[in-house]
Amino acid sequence: MTHDPNVPLDAVDWESTTWEGHRRGQLERWSRLSLDEILEAQEAMAELANEIASAPAQAQEKYRPS
Repeated sequence: MTHDPNVPLDAVDWESTTWEGHRRGQLERWSRLSLDEILEAQEAMAELANEIASAPAQAQEKYRPS
């Protein structure tokens, strides 16, 4: 990734570039969601997890790093 010369370096939120800063940002975004939005997001994540878990072993092997 290259630096966009139109964006000054001091405009970067360097606090969000750490694991802790990213996690804090995630929590802040989730805290702004309504209960219905949170439930919808969790249902979507559960559906995706079920799809991945039920994928044939052959397909999983295809994408597993060697």
